[in-house]
Formats: sequence, C-alpha cells, structure tokens
Amino acid sequence: MRDIIIRHHYYVAIISLAVFVFLWTPEKARSSEDGFQPVNSFRSRYFNISIENGVDARSIAMKIAAPPGIASMIPEPVSPGHSDSGLSDQIDLLFLAVSEIMDLHLNNTKCELKICKDRLSLSEVASRFRAQGSRAGGFYSASTNTLYIDAEDVTVNIMAHELSHVVQTNYFVVTPPEKTQEILAGYVEYQFRKYTNTLPRRI
Repeated sequence: MRDIIIRHHYYVAIISLAVFVFLWTPEKARSSEDGFQPVNSFRSRYFNISIENGVDARSIAMKIAAPPGIASMIPEPVSPGHSDSGLSDQIDLLFLAVSEIMDLHLNNTKCELKICKDRLSLSEVASRFRAQGSRAGGFYSASTNTLYIDAEDVTVNIMAHELSHVVQTNYFVVTPPEKTQEILAGYVEYQFRKYTNTLPRRI
C-alpha cells in the first residue's frame, strides 16, 4: 500500500512539473513548433497577427479588401487598428462580415493569424499538422486556433472561407463535423464570390 502511495505522489509530481514547465515556457518558444518564424506582429480586435520576413502588410490588406457590398453588411464600425498598413482593420471587417453572413456572432474571441511569405513556406507549416497539402492560400488549425495564410496566393474569397472555420470553431460548444463545416464555409465563400464577381462560369 505504501509503495502505491509513493508511486501516486511521484506521478502527480511529474505531471505538475510538466504543466509548470509548459506554462512558464515563453510563448515564442512554444509557437515555434509549427516552424513559423515571425519578424513582426500586431493586434486587431479579434486577432493576434504575425508576419514572416518578406511579407508586405499593406499589400496583403489590399489583396483581402472587402468589396463595398460586403462591407455594407457590417452593423458596427471597425475600430482603427494599431498598424498603419490597414491590415488589422481589413481582417476584422472580414471577420465581422463572415459572422454576419453565418448569423453567428462572437463578442469575445481571439485567434492567431500567421501570414507566411509564400506557398512553399505555408506548405512547410502545413506538413507539421497533416500529411496532405493545404488548401491553396491558407488553412485553419482548430487545435491551436490559428489561421495560416500565404502572401502569395491569398484572396478575399479564401480569407472568407477560412474565417468561417474560425467562427464555427469558436462559436459552437461542440464543433460541427468536417463536412458540415465545409458546407457552411462554401456558402460563405459563395456569397463573397457573388460580390467579387468570381463565381465559376457554368458551361
């Protein structure tokens, strides 16, 4: 009996030590597990945004700029961000537009957004999460609540699709099945494509 108690205390001590080490490990060291190497970061209302070397934040802001029809859906103004590039404002605006389209509203949430410099860099990050290649332009990791996009291929339609996964994961207590998520994400992307005139042509 005494040996069982000693072993129990030993395991509790080991687990406690592991938790302590994790909590006291700097965030930068923990986040490096995905291979992403940020050189700059800033915050918006809903996102902690990090960018790799070679990423032009102002250029990304222009690539994902919401068309007027989408922007008009937002019932509340987007608060000015802390970056003069306008990127944080554009991302928050898209997040609110996606929430409006899905009628799923989040008042208090914070997600990580990591912008890779190109598709190769994104693929290297994606390989650490799954064996299959990621969707061109970006992907969302629900396990880490992190959205990854690449500066080379991202579009406003891709951002809308991936942001819908962010909304779904953070809104529902039980995350919908993958197929259900893709149906909802496809609906959001369809709405954006209507406003950006990028719907596939029917033959």
